[in-house]
Amino acid sequence: MDASLAQAILSQVGSAVLYLYLAQAKCAGLEQPKPPKVTRIMPGSKFYCGTASPTGWCSGLHTSRFIKLSYGTTDAWAHELFHSVMCQLPETKNPYGCDAKHESPLWERCVLPADGS
Repeated sequence: MDASLAQAILSQVGSAVLYLYLAQAKCAGLEQPKPPKVTRIMPGSKFYCGTASPTGWCSGLHTSRFIKLSYGTTDAWAHELFHSVMCQLPETKNPYGCDAKHESPLWERCVLPADGS
């Protein structure tokens, strides 16, 4: 990959993230999602996250203020975006809240929703 190709890819990242987030929200039945959280990209393949992980190291993390990703594993982005969707769903549609334990059946269907969902 050369620098111009890398720049072309990076210029599309914001649009792709927003499209995925809106598709996830639609799949989960969230009619008016708030804008996605600020995303921080951290150096390395993992970062220290304390008790959020059994090992103390994460490749992605969702908080009330931001999404944190390691640049070595930004594939966690879809997963962390979906936590943002889950946090916004009313309790009548989602009794799991932000669902840190990933118990909702929506995880199987909506993290990477099929086109047209």
